[in-house]
Amino acid sequence: MLRRWAALYTVGSLGFIPGFLFWVAFLLVLEPDNVVRAVHAGYELPLGHEFLRILGAACIGGAATPLVLYMTRNYRIDGALQWRNAIRHALTIAGLAFALIVISCFAAAWAFGHRFIPPSSYVLQELISNWTLLFFALTCLTAIAHVACRQEQFSQPETSAVRAEPMTRVLVTTRGSREWIALDDVDWIESQGNYVTMHVGARAHWVRQTLNAFEAKLDRARFARIHRRTIVALDRISEVVAEGNGDASIRLRDGSTLRASRNYRKALRDRWLGFGKDTRTPPDSL
Repeated sequence: MLRRWAALYTVGSLGFIPGFLFWVAFLLVLEPDNVVRAVHAGYELPLGHEFLRILGAACIGGAATPLVLYMTRNYRIDGALQWRNAIRHALTIAGLAFALIVISCFAAAWAFGHRFIPPSSYVLQELISNWTLLFFALTCLTAIAHVACRQEQFSQPETSAVRAEPMTRVLVTTRGSREWIALDDVDWIESQGNYVTMHVGARAHWVRQTLNAFEAKLDRARFARIHRRTIVALDRISEVVAEGNGDASIRLRDGSTLRASRNYRKALRDRWLGFGKDTRTPPDSL
Protein backbone atom coordinates (compact mmCIF):
# COMPACT_ATOMS: atom_id res chain seq x y z
CA MET A 1 0.00 0.00 0.00
CA LEU A 2 2.81 2.41 0.88
CA ARG A 3 4.51 1.67 -2.43
CA ARG A 4 1.31 2.51 -4.31
CA TRP A 5 0.95 5.83 -2.52
CA ALA A 6 4.63 6.57 -3.22
CA ALA A 7 4.11 5.83 -6.90
CA LEU A 8 1.05 8.06 -6.95
CA TYR A 9 3.01 10.87 -5.29
CA THR A 10 5.83 10.46 -7.84
CA VAL A 11 3.55 11.08 -10.82
CA GLY A 12 1.71 13.88 -9.01
CA SER A 13 3.96 16.70 -10.12
CA LEU A 14 3.81 15.46 -13.71
CA GLY A 15 0.07 14.90 -13.69
CA PHE A 16 -1.25 18.10 -12.10
CA ILE A 17 -0.20 20.61 -14.78
CA PRO A 18 -1.47 18.71 -17.86
CA GLY A 19 -4.57 17.75 -15.87
CA PHE A 20 -5.17 21.37 -14.92
CA LEU A 21 -4.87 22.45 -18.56
CA PHE A 22 -7.20 19.65 -19.68
CA TRP A 23 -9.90 20.71 -17.23
CA VAL A 24 -9.52 24.41 -18.09
CA ALA A 25 -10.07 23.55 -21.76
CA PHE A 26 -13.00 21.28 -20.87
CA LEU A 27 -14.69 23.94 -18.72
CA LEU A 28 -14.15 26.68 -21.30
CA VAL A 29 -15.91 24.53 -23.90
CA LEU A 30 -18.91 24.28 -21.57
CA GLU A 31 -18.92 27.95 -20.58
CA PRO A 32 -20.97 29.30 -23.56
CA ASP A 33 -23.76 26.88 -22.68
CA ASN A 34 -23.64 28.02 -19.03
CA VAL A 35 -23.94 31.65 -20.15
CA VAL A 36 -26.91 30.89 -22.43
CA ARG A 37 -28.73 29.01 -19.69
CA ALA A 38 -28.10 31.85 -17.24
CA VAL A 39 -29.49 34.42 -19.68
CA HIS A 40 -32.62 32.31 -20.26
CA ALA A 41 -33.04 32.06 -16.48
CA GLY A 42 -32.99 35.86 -16.25
CA TYR A 43 -29.64 36.57 -14.58
CA GLU A 44 -26.07 37.27 -15.66
CA LEU A 45 -23.01 35.37 -14.58
CA PRO A 46 -20.46 37.66 -12.88
CA LEU A 47 -17.12 37.49 -14.68
CA GLY A 48 -15.12 37.24 -11.47
CA HIS A 49 -17.39 34.51 -10.14
CA GLU A 50 -16.99 32.43 -13.30
CA PHE A 51 -13.21 32.93 -13.35
CA LEU A 52 -12.88 31.65 -9.79
CA ARG A 53 -15.26 28.78 -10.48
CA ILE A 54 -13.31 27.60 -13.52
CA LEU A 55 -9.97 28.05 -11.77
CA GLY A 56 -11.14 26.13 -8.69
CA ALA A 57 -12.73 23.32 -10.68
CA ALA A 58 -9.59 22.97 -12.83
CA CYS A 59 -7.43 22.75 -9.69
CA ILE A 60 -9.66 20.04 -8.25
CA GLY A 61 -9.54 18.11 -11.54
CA GLY A 62 -5.78 18.59 -11.80
CA ALA A 63 -5.33 17.19 -8.30
CA ALA A 64 -7.24 14.07 -9.33
CA THR A 65 -5.29 13.54 -12.55
CA PRO A 66 -2.34 11.71 -10.90
CA LEU A 67 -4.78 8.96 -9.91
CA VAL A 68 -5.78 8.62 -13.57
CA LEU A 69 -2.11 8.39 -14.59
CA TYR A 70 -1.39 5.84 -11.88
CA MET A 71 -4.25 3.64 -13.07
CA THR A 72 -3.13 4.03 -16.68
CA ARG A 73 0.46 3.02 -16.02
CA ASN A 74 -0.28 0.13 -13.68
CA TYR A 75 -3.49 -1.28 -15.17
CA ARG A 76 -3.12 -1.19 -18.94
CA ILE A 77 -6.23 -2.05 -20.96
CA ASP A 78 -4.48 -4.62 -23.14
CA GLY A 79 -2.96 -8.03 -22.81
CA ALA A 80 -4.29 -10.93 -20.77
CA LEU A 81 -5.86 -8.73 -18.09
CA GLN A 82 -7.49 -6.16 -20.38
CA TRP A 83 -11.10 -6.84 -19.32
CA ARG A 84 -10.30 -6.93 -15.62
CA ASN A 85 -8.34 -3.69 -15.92
CA ALA A 86 -11.09 -2.09 -18.00
CA ILE A 87 -13.56 -2.80 -15.19
CA ARG A 88 -11.10 -1.32 -12.69
CA HIS A 89 -10.86 1.81 -14.80
CA ALA A 90 -14.63 2.11 -15.16
CA LEU A 91 -15.21 1.76 -11.42
CA THR A 92 -12.41 4.22 -10.64
CA ILE A 93 -13.75 6.78 -13.11
CA ALA A 94 -17.30 6.38 -11.76
CA GLY A 95 -16.16 6.89 -8.18
CA LEU A 96 -13.86 9.75 -9.13
CA ALA A 97 -16.65 11.55 -10.99
CA PHE A 98 -18.87 11.22 -7.92
CA ALA A 99 -16.10 12.47 -5.59
CA LEU A 100 -15.20 15.44 -7.79
CA ILE A 101 -18.80 16.63 -7.92
CA VAL A 102 -19.22 16.35 -4.16
CA ILE A 103 -15.92 18.15 -3.53
CA SER A 104 -16.85 20.92 -5.97
CA CYS A 105 -20.20 21.36 -4.18
CA PHE A 106 -18.41 21.80 -0.86
CA ALA A 107 -15.92 24.21 -2.45
CA ALA A 108 -18.74 26.28 -3.96
CA ALA A 109 -20.54 26.39 -0.61
CA TRP A 110 -17.40 27.61 1.15
CA ALA A 111 -16.42 30.15 -1.51
CA PHE A 112 -19.78 31.56 -2.60
CA GLY A 113 -22.48 30.33 -0.24
CA HIS A 114 -20.70 31.06 3.06
CA ARG A 115 -21.77 27.65 4.30
CA PHE A 116 -19.69 24.75 5.58
CA ILE A 117 -22.00 22.02 4.24
CA PRO A 118 -23.92 22.46 0.97
CA PRO A 119 -27.62 21.56 0.87
CA SER A 120 -28.18 17.89 0.05
CA SER A 121 -30.67 18.87 -2.65
CA TYR A 122 -27.98 20.96 -4.36
CA VAL A 123 -25.49 18.07 -4.27
CA LEU A 124 -28.10 15.66 -5.63
CA GLN A 125 -29.01 18.07 -8.42
CA GLU A 126 -25.35 18.45 -9.40
CA LEU A 127 -24.86 14.69 -9.43
CA ILE A 128 -27.90 14.17 -11.66
CA SER A 129 -26.91 17.01 -14.00
CA ASN A 130 -23.15 16.52 -14.28
CA TRP A 131 -22.14 12.95 -13.33
CA THR A 132 -22.53 11.54 -16.85
CA LEU A 133 -20.70 14.51 -18.37
CA LEU A 134 -17.86 14.20 -15.88
CA PHE A 135 -17.64 10.43 -16.43
CA PHE A 136 -17.24 11.11 -20.15
CA ALA A 137 -14.53 13.73 -19.53
CA LEU A 138 -12.58 11.39 -17.24
CA THR A 139 -12.87 8.61 -19.82
CA CYS A 140 -11.40 10.94 -22.46
CA LEU A 141 -8.59 11.90 -20.08
CA THR A 142 -7.87 8.21 -19.43
CA ALA A 143 -7.78 7.49 -23.16
CA ILE A 144 -5.32 10.36 -23.73
CA ALA A 145 -3.15 9.04 -20.89
CA HIS A 146 -3.16 5.53 -22.41
CA VAL A 147 -2.06 6.88 -25.80
CA ALA A 148 0.71 8.94 -24.18
CA CYS A 149 1.97 5.97 -22.16
CA ARG A 150 1.97 3.72 -25.23
CA GLN A 151 3.91 6.28 -27.25
CA GLU A 152 6.38 6.65 -24.39
CA GLN A 153 6.85 2.88 -24.22
CA PHE A 154 7.44 2.47 -27.96
CA SER A 155 9.70 5.53 -28.29
CA GLN A 156 12.27 4.31 -25.78
CA PRO A 157 15.47 3.68 -27.75
CA GLU A 158 17.20 0.35 -27.61
CA THR A 159 20.43 0.47 -25.64
CA SER A 160 23.72 -1.18 -26.54
CA ALA A 161 25.37 -0.47 -23.21
CA VAL A 162 27.48 -3.09 -21.48
CA ARG A 163 25.18 -5.53 -19.76
CA ALA A 164 25.55 -7.47 -16.57
CA GLU A 165 25.51 -11.25 -16.53
CA PRO A 166 22.26 -12.44 -18.15
CA MET A 167 19.69 -13.94 -15.81
CA THR A 168 19.15 -17.68 -16.01
CA ARG A 169 15.83 -18.06 -14.17
CA VAL A 170 12.76 -16.01 -13.23
CA LEU A 171 10.61 -16.21 -10.10
CA VAL A 172 6.90 -16.35 -10.97
CA THR A 173 3.69 -16.75 -8.98
CA THR A 174 1.25 -19.42 -10.17
CA ARG A 175 -2.05 -19.96 -8.36
CA GLY A 176 -0.70 -18.54 -5.14
CA SER A 177 2.55 -20.54 -5.18
CA ARG A 178 5.96 -19.28 -6.28
CA GLU A 179 8.36 -21.16 -8.50
CA TRP A 180 11.52 -20.56 -10.51
CA ILE A 181 11.31 -20.83 -14.30
CA ALA A 182 14.59 -21.63 -16.06
CA LEU A 183 15.07 -19.45 -19.13
CA ASP A 184 16.58 -22.44 -20.95
CA ASP A 185 13.05 -23.90 -20.94
CA VAL A 186 11.41 -20.78 -22.44
CA ASP A 187 10.35 -21.03 -26.10
CA TRP A 188 9.27 -17.45 -26.72
CA ILE A 189 8.27 -14.30 -24.87
CA GLU A 190 5.62 -11.70 -25.60
CA SER A 191 4.55 -8.36 -24.17
CA GLN A 192 1.04 -7.84 -22.83
CA GLY A 193 0.89 -4.29 -21.54
CA ASN A 194 2.99 -3.99 -18.41
CA TYR A 195 3.35 -7.78 -18.25
CA VAL A 196 5.77 -10.17 -19.93
CA THR A 197 4.46 -13.62 -20.81
CA MET A 198 6.96 -16.49 -20.99
CA HIS A 199 5.78 -19.49 -23.01
CA VAL A 200 7.17 -22.82 -21.82
CA GLY A 201 5.60 -25.54 -23.93
CA ALA A 202 1.85 -25.39 -23.34
CA ARG A 203 2.24 -23.32 -20.15
CA ALA A 204 2.41 -19.54 -19.85
CA HIS A 205 3.91 -17.55 -16.97
CA TRP A 206 3.41 -13.83 -16.36
CA VAL A 207 5.94 -11.38 -14.93
CA ARG A 208 5.06 -7.76 -14.16
CA GLN A 209 7.71 -5.96 -16.25
CA THR A 210 8.03 -4.21 -19.59
CA LEU A 211 9.47 -6.16 -22.50
CA ASN A 212 12.36 -3.70 -22.96
CA ALA A 213 13.44 -4.05 -19.34
CA PHE A 214 13.08 -7.85 -19.48
CA GLU A 215 15.03 -8.10 -22.74
CA ALA A 216 17.95 -6.20 -21.21
CA LYS A 217 18.45 -9.08 -18.75
CA LEU A 218 18.29 -11.91 -21.30
CA ASP A 219 21.16 -13.79 -22.90
CA ARG A 220 21.52 -12.10 -26.29
CA ALA A 221 23.32 -15.15 -27.64
CA ARG A 222 20.12 -17.19 -27.22
CA PHE A 223 17.18 -14.78 -27.48
CA ALA A 224 16.34 -12.47 -30.39
CA ARG A 225 13.72 -9.77 -30.84
CA ILE A 226 11.47 -10.51 -33.83
CA HIS A 227 8.71 -7.98 -33.22
CA ARG A 228 8.16 -4.99 -31.00
CA ARG A 229 6.11 -7.29 -28.77
CA THR A 230 7.84 -10.65 -29.28
CA ILE A 231 11.17 -12.32 -28.43
CA VAL A 232 12.05 -15.86 -29.50
CA ALA A 233 14.64 -18.41 -28.36
CA LEU A 234 16.91 -19.05 -31.34
CA ASP A 235 17.37 -22.73 -30.52
CA ARG A 236 13.59 -23.25 -30.72
CA ILE A 237 13.33 -22.11 -34.36
CA SER A 238 12.98 -24.90 -36.93
CA GLU A 239 12.07 -22.89 -40.03
CA VAL A 240 11.83 -19.31 -41.25
CA VAL A 241 9.76 -18.47 -44.33
CA ALA A 242 9.75 -15.05 -45.97
CA GLU A 243 6.35 -13.46 -46.56
CA GLY A 244 5.40 -11.27 -49.49
CA ASN A 245 4.84 -8.18 -47.37
CA GLY A 246 8.40 -8.15 -46.05
CA ASP A 247 7.64 -9.97 -42.82
CA ALA A 248 8.66 -13.55 -42.05
CA SER A 249 6.84 -16.54 -40.62
CA ILE A 250 8.74 -18.44 -37.93
CA ARG A 251 7.91 -22.05 -37.13
CA LEU A 252 9.07 -23.40 -33.79
CA ARG A 253 9.97 -26.99 -32.96
CA ASP A 254 6.65 -27.53 -31.17
CA GLY A 255 4.72 -26.44 -34.27
CA SER A 256 3.88 -22.94 -33.06
CA THR A 257 4.08 -20.12 -35.60
CA LEU A 258 5.23 -16.58 -34.87
CA ARG A 259 5.55 -13.48 -37.05
CA ALA A 260 8.78 -11.54 -37.48
CA SER A 261 8.31 -7.97 -38.67
CA ARG A 262 10.41 -6.58 -41.49
CA ASN A 263 12.28 -4.31 -39.07
CA TYR A 264 13.78 -7.33 -37.30
CA ARG A 265 13.97 -9.81 -40.18
CA LYS A 266 17.54 -9.16 -41.32
CA ALA A 267 18.93 -9.16 -37.79
CA LEU A 268 17.07 -12.41 -37.12
CA ARG A 269 18.55 -14.00 -40.24
CA ASP A 270 22.11 -13.05 -39.28
CA ARG A 271 21.76 -14.17 -35.68
CA TRP A 272 19.94 -17.42 -36.45
CA LEU A 273 22.44 -18.47 -39.10
CA GLY A 274 25.25 -17.49 -36.75
CA PHE A 275 23.60 -19.64 -34.09
CA GLY A 276 24.41 -22.66 -36.29
CA LYS A 277 20.90 -23.84 -37.08
CA ASP A 278 20.09 -25.46 -40.40
CA THR A 279 17.20 -24.04 -42.39
CA ARG A 280 15.07 -25.29 -45.24
CA THR A 281 14.69 -21.75 -46.53
CA PRO A 282 17.56 -20.20 -48.52
CA PRO A 283 19.19 -17.33 -46.57
CA ASP A 284 18.74 -14.85 -49.42
CA SER A 285 14.98 -15.20 -49.20
CA LEU A 286 14.81 -14.07 -45.58
